[in-house]
Order: sequence, then C-alpha cells, then structure tokens
Amino acid sequence: MQPRPPSSPDGPADTFSGDGQVLTTEEVAKALRVNPKTVYALIKRGELRAFRVGRALRCQRSEVTRFIKASEGAQTSSLPARPVTE
Repeated sequence: MQPRPPSSPDGPADTFSGDGQVLTTEEVAKALRVNPKTVYALIKRGELRAFRVGRALRCQRSEVTRFIKASEGAQTSSLPARPVTE
C-alpha cells in the first residue's frame, strides 16, 4: 500500500481536507466566518485569488489556506507590543 500524499483528505498538510478542490464564495465565507461581501472585497483587492466559471467566482482550497496562513502572520506581526504588568 502506498502512503497518501500530504494533500489527501487525511493529510495534515492543508487546513482543509483535500487539495485542488474548488469552493464557491459562499463556502469561502463560511470557512473564514465572514460575510460573502467580505470575500468579494478580498478578491477585488487581490488578497484572495479567484477565477471565474461563467459569471461565478471560485477559489481553490489551497488558495484559501494560503490566505489564512498569510493573514495569521500579518496579524501577529502588526499587533502592538503590550507592556508586561505584574
């Protein structure tokens, strides 16, 4: 039996199970726990890459994972340092 690649549904390498899958903007909004309008704004600003299928926008799961990881790094580095009080 061959080992599963890291992008398989049981692989830990991705925030979502499976890679290469396509999500609707509604699904992305649910995953990020934001309003769908926020997803459209992220796409428009170029922070989240998407592509069109007809008139609808879609995002790859790997792109959403990339966005989450990039956002986590940006949030922690942009927070002001809090003084330690005892």
